[in-house]
Amino acid sequence: MSTSNLGSTLVFNTFPLGTGMLNPPNYDNYIAGAAYDHDLFALGAGFYFGGEVGIADRFGNYKECCNPIVTSNSVVQSAEFWAGPQIRYAGKLLFDVIRIGGGITAGLSTVTNSIGTELERQINDAGNAHLLYYLGPEIDFSTPALQNLEFVIKVQHRSGGKKVPVLPTLGNMVEGYNANVAGIRYRF
Repeated sequence: MSTSNLGSTLVFNTFPLGTGMLNPPNYDNYIAGAAYDHDLFALGAGFYFGGEVGIADRFGNYKECCNPIVTSNSVVQSAEFWAGPQIRYAGKLLFDVIRIGGGITAGLSTVTNSIGTELERQINDAGNAHLLYYLGPEIDFSTPALQNLEFVIKVQHRSGGKKVPVLPTLGNMVEGYNANVAGIRYRF
């Protein structure tokens, strides 16, 4: 789980965090989960419209991060569930070796409780991060020999949309939690 904003998380926290701390951690807790994507219909030119639902366990020793850092001797946990419509591009085959595609899911995310950076943001915003917007941009890679098996790199982003003028604010929050995730997807 990333301690930075969406922009920095998209580039694996290579931007300065700007938290006022000299050496804040780039990541605090962890996430492990599963998602189900389903294409509903083809839009043409390799684009598809569908949906995604997912569930994850957010866990680690950072009860609150990063100013102050509050750690726990036991593992703190938070369950997350998200769902939303998805647009994806099936990809382009490069050099007859690798297919690169991508997609984006936008919807809602709910959690059992806030931990780590999200708890700090909830306290600072006097907000409630239980129900926030979800955004999941991704890029995927496959080979022609195993075209249904994809390696996926994705960003999990939760936001209250407080600084997005076209969205109603959820939970009085600007930003919830972000994560860089990687996984394997099988299309059937």
